Amino acid sequence: MLRSGGLLAARRDELITLDGDAPLFRVPAKRVKKRRVIEQPLSSLAVEIIKEALAGDA
Repeated sequence: MLRSGGLLAARRDELITLDGDAPLFRVPAKRVKKRRVIEQPLSSLAVEIIKEALAGDA
């Protein structure tokens, strides 16, 4: 589970292998309460939403 502060500040370079078998969101330690990197797996629905948002951003 991610805190909203860590998630809302997401950057494109923190989204890893969106087109791969195991897409994930890597939250850097500086935005995590316990100061450790979190690698959050992304569901297929999350990847679909992210891709749609990134396409609309271009």
